[in-house]
Amino acid sequence: MKVTTRWAPTISGVMHIGTLYNCLLNYLFAKKNNGEFKIRLDGQHLTPERSSYQKALVDDLEKFGFEHDGILLQSDRGYERDDYYTTVFKRMLNERSGWYLCDCSVSVIANRKLQKYMLERAEKYPPPLGVYRLKALGLEGQEMKGVPFCKMEAPGFPISSIAEDNKLFWKPRPMGYMGEDDVGDFGYKFHSRVWITGIEIEWFEAPLKEYLVVSEDGTLCRVEKSSKFCYHPSKDIMYERNRKEIINFAPCNTQIITIVPLQYMVEVKREYCYDRFCRYANKKLDLMDRATVVRKIIDCSLMDVALWFGRQPDLCWTSVLDDRELGITHCIRGIDIEPFANYLELEASSFVEGYNRPKQIFHGMIVSPDNVKYSKFVNSPRIVEDVKKKEEIFGRLAYLAKLIDQDKSISLNELIKEVDFSKLDTKNMVWGV
Repeated sequence: MKVTTRWAPTISGVMHIGTLYNCLLNYLFAKKNNGEFKIRLDGQHLTPERSSYQKALVDDLEKFGFEHDGILLQSDRGYERDDYYTTVFKRMLNERSGWYLCDCSVSVIANRKLQKYMLERAEKYPPPLGVYRLKALGLEGQEMKGVPFCKMEAPGFPISSIAEDNKLFWKPRPMGYMGEDDVGDFGYKFHSRVWITGIEIEWFEAPLKEYLVVSEDGTLCRVEKSSKFCYHPSKDIMYERNRKEIINFAPCNTQIITIVPLQYMVEVKREYCYDRFCRYANKKLDLMDRATVVRKIIDCSLMDVALWFGRQPDLCWTSVLDDRELGITHCIRGIDIEPFANYLELEASSFVEGYNRPKQIFHGMIVSPDNVKYSKFVNSPRIVEDVKKKEEIFGRLAYLAKLIDQDKSISLNELIKEVDFSKLDTKNMVWGV
């Protein structure tokens, strides 16, 4: 059996140090064993932005010198009613048993979650908070001009964005942030003390259930929302957007107004809810209905695995199908993917005929000195900017992974000869100053 590995990033960002590391390991392992290295770019729905990311990822591979033996783009397989995945999925449902349809509303699922009646796949990313505009209101309701400030900013979303219009917004962290859940305080600072009677917040996304409004002299008020869940009441999406809140309080003479987040709403996302409550409902639903979820019955009294939601099959099933067609024998992945690989993907694989599960090999995460995982969204710029130092980067990555004994500049061909995968480390590796 010829060894075949694959590099399978999502098309939601450019190549960063973490994706380069995973690519390097899969490439080295394949070539060390005289095998093949293939590419699978995950993402069925191709927007103009994702299209640019897809092209950038392939271009970056070439710039770093990785030669692949085949490429599969999930976006080529469509996102419409008669796309490849949908056709195969429908045929599978006609031929196999052990699955059922669910159309439970987000609110119903949320109540199960709140009452701990179900297990779920942990949400990888903290809830996104965003603000279009923040106003301070004077004694006569007029806007009091100040300078916005915050504890945290994400690349491309400075706090100054909230001061002008509703085309831009401030977002304290981008999707993918793996650090602390707390976004920190934010607010308005004036040039001198002014009289304030209220604030107006126009949210881009508002998952905060509870927060304080504080002046430099103490707390002015506490805001607590009645809803427990992060979902739109009519559109059945995760977060309520474009919400305006006006908070009034007793006149206060202050130079600083601060919003202090206290509590997030309960996160609800349909595809991450694997319960068993609809097992025997015998529902007949349209796969193209947004509310339809297809779950697979497994030998467990606690939860089942979702194979389909939101008019498309889940990655835990499509990745297995694609890997079968690519002939993948070994999957080298980050240790953070282990729960997904060894539970969800493993269960979904039983629905794919002729699939021999690849050997799973896990590696550690690359983190910043303060233990924040580098991602395509945070801290790690597009790594191709350092392509002139690629031999140094290859050597450092291989050394941190314990594949070689010395931190040195080394080419891909030299690395193939030297690496020892029996020593691959699964611990986090610090990258940076």
